[in-house]
Amino acid sequence: MVLELKGFFNGGDRELKINTNLDFSTEEYGGEFIFQSPVSVNGLVSNKADVTHIDLTCDFEVFKSCDRCGKPTAKQLKVNINRVAVRELVGEEDDEILLLPDEKLDLYELCFSEILLALPMKHLCSDDCKGICVNCGKNLNEGGCGCVTKSIDPRLEVLAKLLEQDQED
Repeated sequence: MVLELKGFFNGGDRELKINTNLDFSTEEYGGEFIFQSPVSVNGLVSNKADVTHIDLTCDFEVFKSCDRCGKPTAKQLKVNINRVAVRELVGEEDDEILLLPDEKLDLYELCFSEILLALPMKHLCSDDCKGICVNCGKNLNEGGCGCVTKSIDPRLEVLAKLLEQDQED
């Protein structure tokens, strides 16, 4: 969705309310299609005192496998986008400035890139997810597996035997 912003950069107070849904269902992230429902985008493009502001809120749900246990999980997230739009950039660059030389805002591209940057590094089904057993593969959130999890570095086995002897004496 491309928004035509002609007139916003010529001065005068203007406003454009945004209330739309964007479909990212065909976009792949990390080998998965994580957007199974539309992203709700609400906000305002405004020009006051010859400065064009873009203030948006993206509400969406991410469907992804838990990074610890592999369980499919949905999480509701929100991303706020606040930028100043300019036709040309003179001098230094700034992450808060959005360059729009043709006075057109690609809402799809802006929202998608901001959402990807805001996604958590780890997607967990719960904050206390125990993951899976490295020996048998059982989901530890469903209970223990009985595997012996204490492993000793083979280089330190001699020290472990000395500790066992010391405890027996």
